[in-house]
Amino acid sequence: MVEEDIETRMLKLFSKYVGKSVSDVENVLGEHLNPESKSYCNMLSNRILQSDPQLYLKLRSQDITVKTVRVTKNKPPKESMSFPAFHFNDIVQQDWDTSDFKKQLSSRFFFVVFNILNEGDHNKLILWNAGFWSIPSADLNRISFVWEDTKKKIEEGTYDGFLSKTKNPFAHVRPHGANASKTEEFRGKQVKMFSFWLNNNYIYEIINGLPILNSKDYEMPSEDDTIGGCIIKILSESTNPMPSFRLKQKVAESFPELEGYNETVSKLVQDKIIENTVLGYRLKEYKLGDMLRNAPDLIKQYFDCESPGDLAESLHRSLEDVEMEVRSFFTVRPEEDGYVEDFSKYQFTARQFTLLYDVSPTVYRYLSLMHPKGWKSPSELMDAPSKTDTFKERLQRMMFNKMELDGTVIELNELGILSHILSNIKNDVTMSELARRYKEFAKKYGVTTKDISTITASRIKIISETEDNFVLKTGANSVKYFPHNKSEVYDLFTKMNLESYKDMYVAAELLRTDNRELMDQYGLKTENDVFFLFAKYKNCKILKANRVTLPGQPSIRFGNGDIKSQLKNLLSETGRITKNDFCSLYSQRYGVKEMTVRVYMSSFPEYANGDYYDLNPPLLGDDVIESLKCRFKSAVIPLSEAKEHFLIAEKKYGIALSNDTDLYFHIQNLSRLGYKMSQGAIFLDKYDSLSDCIASEYLDRDFITVDRELDDISSFKKMLNERIECGDFFAIGHNEYISAKKLYSTGVTPEMIDDYVENASTYFPEGTYFTFRYLHKKGFDHPLEEQGFEDDFYENLLQNCVNISKNEVL
Repeated sequence: MVEEDIETRMLKLFSKYVGKSVSDVENVLGEHLNPESKSYCNMLSNRILQSDPQLYLKLRSQDITVKTVRVTKNKPPKESMSFPAFHFNDIVQQDWDTSDFKKQLSSRFFFVVFNILNEGDHNKLILWNAGFWSIPSADLNRISFVWEDTKKKIEEGTYDGFLSKTKNPFAHVRPHGANASKTEEFRGKQVKMFSFWLNNNYIYEIINGLPILNSKDYEMPSEDDTIGGCIIKILSESTNPMPSFRLKQKVAESFPELEGYNETVSKLVQDKIIENTVLGYRLKEYKLGDMLRNAPDLIKQYFDCESPGDLAESLHRSLEDVEMEVRSFFTVRPEEDGYVEDFSKYQFTARQFTLLYDVSPTVYRYLSLMHPKGWKSPSELMDAPSKTDTFKERLQRMMFNKMELDGTVIELNELGILSHILSNIKNDVTMSELARRYKEFAKKYGVTTKDISTITASRIKIISETEDNFVLKTGANSVKYFPHNKSEVYDLFTKMNLESYKDMYVAAELLRTDNRELMDQYGLKTENDVFFLFAKYKNCKILKANRVTLPGQPSIRFGNGDIKSQLKNLLSETGRITKNDFCSLYSQRYGVKEMTVRVYMSSFPEYANGDYYDLNPPLLGDDVIESLKCRFKSAVIPLSEAKEHFLIAEKKYGIALSNDTDLYFHIQNLSRLGYKMSQGAIFLDKYDSLSDCIASEYLDRDFITVDRELDDISSFKKMLNERIECGDFFAIGHNEYISAKKLYSTGVTPEMIDDYVENASTYFPEGTYFTFRYLHKKGFDHPLEEQGFEDDFYENLLQNCVNISKNEVL
């Protein structure tokens, strides 16, 4: 049963619009629909219902069918009213009482009647009346004859003699307009699809019998008639916050007693309808992003997904149903809703599109959902002959995330841009250089989307280590283009016959030597290429099936044998031995190249002791370790400085040996201090590598000051310079740096920096040497310098395009 208050609420809602032109109705609703659309009246009726989200949601669960009817100067409608196309198989298996058509007719109908007072004049289309109707049982019985006749003729195989409009005063059968050319299979034959229709004259009788809907019968108190409504109206008409005393004065003009004023204001603030700022009260402004951040999951999914249609299909719901629920969420409109005022009502020009879409794809989707204008879809615009090539290129970049360059289609995402750049570079390239070229590409071709307009070296490293892409890491900080997809790589692994290497430990070089022709076919030219390809796909089934494991260095271990036991056995025989002698001895015994042995040994740092390998290096006493702890405080310490601390302690406790200064400086003693050893430095042992330690302890800060210790660590300086080249950090003083994130939070923008550099470069030809001071003598000035940074900051920016002399005077 239909709830009684639903009908009353619907009549109240439509009574406000009865007698108004559709243009006036649109203005009240804040909608802009396309009057040329055949479903215009249906869309407008839906927008009226959606203006009361709670009612609209409730209506969806009720047995009410909303139908719109157009009449011209009080004459019968031109068109009869159609119902969904039926299937012959369904008809022959049903009887009248269980038929789909009877169920459809037995629902409660809500008719919305539009009267065309002047054909062709949109402003003369009036919302004339609205009302509920249920089919009388007598009429239902008469219509049953049409259904029974249809079933009989289908069973007899007579598919072209269904009852027409002249044969029955209530209903008839004919092909549906949208399905007139569609067919379906029935009993081995292709037959046309038909629909049941209620005759136009019968519809005219129905709407003439509806009670005239009068807005006075459903008058509701206006919001302006309440003190809360008055406050909202006053604040909506003010462009600036209104002081408390002024707001109270204005409300008193309509409500002299001010009864309940303070309580109402408090309630409006509590409900987040208005807010109290330092300048006074104003209507609460809602940002679309903030609203979506706290929205239900469905709302977030709608704005995050690539295709709302695919989302609806995955949820097993209709797109109309999903969009209805999304619209109902916005009972309060975000401030971006005002953008719709900047665009013409039905025209969708290139300039308007780019302006609108540049605001944000999320805003664009919001506006197209809440304010449909009847514009063409992006795919239709791509085929529109009236649109210029420039517009279509921009549309393709923004909507389809693609662009065409020299006949090649480039996917506008991180991987697509990286693959394109790398495919045009013959040799390996460093990650920092690739990040620079990426930024140049984005700037040159107008890739402005925030998430992909720039990329960092660390991000490139992550991509290079991810399966199934064309970016292959070939060194600690270098990459190359590897044009083979996942299935091709798996095919390569299969052809390598990995099982033949069981119980052996080989370097990647040996694999390449044994499979040189195959490796050349895949463009794997060095053992590093092979090693890093295995590292990239280390979790794939083929490698796991062959028990392939990888250490942290470019050497590959196969099978279940234990190389560590071989090393320990040999070291137990030799005792303390120089690294060169040990590698030579191991190579002779096990037939492995000396270079490969060095690679193996890097995986066992516990045996390294300066220029020696030692199975049992001497340990410092606990008292010596305790005395050293006060000197080991930094996250990273240069190797030379750490050794100096050890030497001082050794002399202090009388255990130093003049002929072997590194005797006690080894990984086992360092681990007791909480450190690991790397080339050139030691670092906290909670990190896997020196680079991880530097990134976490130093490069995640907003400000960096490079002291003497850090300045001596080449790895730190290299990583910092890479971050500076990628625009992640800027110099603001001598050995002082600020992160881009922190800098931009001060009001400085990337556009301001680019403008500063471009303006300065016009004062001197490229390659000219000059001082920063001399540049100002030439009259250069820029608003960026009002930020008050030291000269180092501005010099660092200018080095992107010119050479600056370190001399005080030219």
